[in-house]
Amino acid sequence: MSEIRLGGIKVIEKRAYLYSSCRRGTDLLGNICSTLAAGRINLGLLTHVADNGLGESITAASAKSAPSFSGYMLGAAGSDKCKTAEIASDISRISIFPHNQRPEITGSVIKILGAAAIKPYGFGSSPSAVTVVISSSDFETAMERLFNSFAFPACGSYSEWQAVCRMDEHQLSEVKCSYSEQIITIYGFTRQTGLDLWNVSLPIEYMSGFGAFLSEMGELGFKLPFLISNSAPGAKGIQFSFALGEDRRKRAGQALDKHLPGR
Repeated sequence: MSEIRLGGIKVIEKRAYLYSSCRRGTDLLGNICSTLAAGRINLGLLTHVADNGLGESITAASAKSAPSFSGYMLGAAGSDKCKTAEIASDISRISIFPHNQRPEITGSVIKILGAAAIKPYGFGSSPSAVTVVISSSDFETAMERLFNSFAFPACGSYSEWQAVCRMDEHQLSEVKCSYSEQIITIYGFTRQTGLDLWNVSLPIEYMSGFGAFLSEMGELGFKLPFLISNSAPGAKGIQFSFALGEDRRKRAGQALDKHLPGR
């Protein structure tokens, strides 16, 4: 595989991850966000699926430590609307950027993890970056393989990244949002129309096939405006939700059948 040149890589290590599944229509997202806001807790990652096709609403989030989610866990435990609320207490988040909506970049990350038998807890894409959540025990293997497949201008290898580019807790704290703001500041909004939302649930061993599908979408010149995925700790499957242009529906369906027959 030839190296794909990117702008940079950012890592947040040893964090907690929450996976919660509730009945569709439950205000799961609002409950999580309001509970964390009340505790003045910063979120590093948040993804939400309002309906996974099985009548469930799924939210995944990452914060500094497992106690960050204790308030929400207490509420979920007493609710008859929530089926699952689980926490993984030692995860790392790896973000690569910019992806420029190129599906082959996300596809390459998925194939790299699949080849290394690394099960991701989830993915999240923003307009600038693609982030993957993995167990901290898989961190070194994932980083070594990412540096073998992508080229980053600031750090040419994983060993160089460890020596020069790794951020410590003090540096990370300087880029966090502050709860002292009187008015919440955001960078802006993005809006796109004419998209199809796809939902694909897979056994984890088929994940590389999904990565190959995304790589083919890139070869065909498709754009990938949006992708998230989530998986409960210990689960043997993973769900992907992603958007493609509605004018690409037929060709995307053919490629999906090719790489994931009988899905």
